[in-house]
This record gives sequence, structure tokens and C-alpha cells, in this order.
Amino acid sequence: MESDGLTYALFARNPLAHAHDDSKLTAQRPTLAPTAATDQLAAHALHVRFAGANAQVQLRGEEATGEVRNYLHGADPTHWASKVPSFRQVRYQQLWSGIDAHFYENAQQQLEYDFRGNSQLPTAAASFLTLGSQSV
Repeated sequence: MESDGLTYALFARNPLAHAHDDSKLTAQRPTLAPTAATDQLAAHALHVRFAGANAQVQLRGEEATGEVRNYLHGADPTHWASKVPSFRQVRYQQLWSGIDAHFYENAQQQLEYDFRGNSQLPTAAASFLTLGSQSV
């Protein structure tokens, strides 16, 4: 989640399934290093930008998971972020004038979102720009 949008990380299969499967940790295979082409991770990023949104939007994380993430973008450490806390819910207050957004994890651990605003506002007040997709 970012102030101007979000990025979906889409995986062809569960990338961490092997890390928690103790049956694969045997004397013949003591590490989790990929051993075949099928062990490679296939992924894609889909960037969603909030077009025309409030540049000074306030984000509020709720229900901290206790987990932290590290984001290493490129070779320049100034583009890195470490020990970033994770939350089950994030709220954007006044994402667009009169419109708030609520992003949250559902029972199946999938991302869902709701927008709340004044019913008098035109629906075009909230719009998205997608990057990294052929069609949506």
C-alpha cells in the first residue's frame, strides 16, 4: 500500500509453500534451494494508481500482524525500506475529496476494498490507473 496506489504481487503458485513443508527437509535435501525448473517462482506485479487522488492522503494501518517486510528496489539503498510493519487493514482518509477507502484481508486472506463517500459525488471522482496489465 502506498499513498498514491498499491501493487498486487501475483504468483503462479504459493511461493512460500516449500518453506513450511518439513517433509522436504531431509538428509538428501538439507536446504530449500531450487533444484529444478519447476521450483522457479513465476510472478507478476500489477500497479494500481489512484488517479487524481489527494497527494496528502492520510493512511492508517489497523490490526498489526506482527510481521515486517523488507523492500529492496534496485541496487540503490536509498530506494530500500526495511522492517516495514504489516497490517490486516489499511484506511485512506480523504483519498479523493469526500471519499475514504478501506482495504482489508478477508477470511480467505484475499484483498478486498470498500469506498465510502457522499452519495452526491459523481462516480468519476474516483478512478484508477493500472500499470503492468494488458487488460483489466
